[in-house]
Amino acid sequence: SLNIASGIAGGNVLFLLPEFLLGYLNRKDNEKMLPDIKMIYNSLAVQIRAGIHVTDALCECHRNIREKRLRLAFLDLAGDILMKSDVFSSLEKLEEKFENGYIDSLCITVLQALESGQAVDALNDIGEQIRDMENVLLEKKKSALDRSITFYQLGILLAELIVVIYACARYMFSMAGSF
Repeated sequence: SLNIASGIAGGNVLFLLPEFLLGYLNRKDNEKMLPDIKMIYNSLAVQIRAGIHVTDALCECHRNIREKRLRLAFLDLAGDILMKSDVFSSLEKLEEKFENGYIDSLCITVLQALESGQAVDALNDIGEQIRDMENVLLEKKKSALDRSITFYQLGILLAELIVVIYACARYMFSMAGSF
């Protein structure tokens, strides 16, 4: 009965493990993509303000993206836009590739820009939100680093304390043995 119970428990853990890992890896990817997404928003805002059409600006965004997964997705987007001339379905494909609110907002903003022609303010607002999110992530990393430094310092102090207590105990026992 122990083998069956441990097999069922292990099976449940292994069944849930991929979903947990995919969620974790997606969050880490989203954190890595944040600077590139901010650059995309800023680039689109500058290009649209300069008079470049939204679709042309989107097609040029992939050149400056460093994160591989995001770059490949924007290359696919540029290829779809250029080959099919269907921005709406191309943006839907891009949106489906990621579980990222900023990419969803980008797609919605671009669609609104195509319909209304006004996107610069929305892109700038979302760019500022991303900047704030980057600051929050940097603060999290800083606090995690501070925490780890504190734990390392406590570990070193504990090791020193153990050595001092050992030396004192050894000295006391050696003195007690000499009487």
